[in-house]
Amino acid sequence: MIRKKNKYDNLLIGVAVGIIIPLIITIIVIAVQAKSESFITYTKRLISLGLHADIMRITVLADLLIFYYFLNKKLYKTVKGVILGVLIVGLYVVFVKFM
Repeated sequence: MIRKKNKYDNLLIGVAVGIIIPLIITIIVIAVQAKSESFITYTKRLISLGLHADIMRITVLADLLIFYYFLNKKLYKTVKGVILGVLIVGLYVVFVKFM
C-alpha cells in the first residue's frame, strides 16, 4: 500500500522537537524550584554547582511521549529526528557532567 506523504514527516522537525521539549521543561522546572530567588540567579547557581545537567537528564524522558506520539502517527522520519535530538541533548549532558 502506498502511504501518503505527510508534511510533518521530517527529520529536522524531529530534531527540533527533541531538543526544544527538554529545554522548555528544564526552564519550567527551574522556574518552579526558584521560589524566593530570581530565575537567573537560581540558574547561575545551578550551573555553578553543575546541577543543571541533572535536571536536563531527567527532562529528556519527556521526549518519550513525543517519540511514541510520532511513532503512532507513523511519522518515521520525525521519530528518527527525535532520537537524534535526544542524542544531542544527551551528549551535552555528558559533556557538562564529565568535563
